[in-house]
Amino acid sequence: MKKPKTEEEKKEAYFLRKVAKRMGKAISDFDLIEEGDRIMVGVSGGKDSLALLELLALRRKYKKQNFEVIAVHINVLELPYEVDRDFLNEFCERLDVQIVYRDINVDFDRPSKKPACFRCSWHRRTTLFKMTDEFKCNKLALGHHMDDAIETLLMNMMYQGAVCSMPAKLSMFR
Repeated sequence: MKKPKTEEEKKEAYFLRKVAKRMGKAISDFDLIEEGDRIMVGVSGGKDSLALLELLALRRKYKKQNFEVIAVHINVLELPYEVDRDFLNEFCERLDVQIVYRDINVDFDRPSKKPACFRCSWHRRTTLFKMTDEFKCNKLALGHHMDDAIETLLMNMMYQGAVCSMPAKLSMFR
């Protein structure tokens, strides 16, 4: 990691150290990374997933733990938004991380009782699960932050009548 020169670079380096320390504690407390893991990181292009990817790539480089990281971006063809692939490619190249893009269709026109956001999220998550098998990854990492956890807690309380949020580690299959 190069030495920060400008005030902005110093702030970014401070922020990364602060988040890396918290992430390291979570990895240790919940045994999130084990020797030989192949971790797929869902990358949306937003700051949460990019920070997660960068910190995992740096941890892989500086910690004496052997694990691999692969980045995946799911593009929903029906949405007008498209991520800046040139930026993501350069970002991943700088981190020495492979990036894979996958285009999917979500039929928003078909009537459904589920909201569009739920259906889109469901299809993206399903695609990520399939890709973990395809790329022989044993873990999937998603960039969520404390606001996401609190929002999930409130939604579960209001709509499900349950006091629960996102766990740090969740076993989905075997």
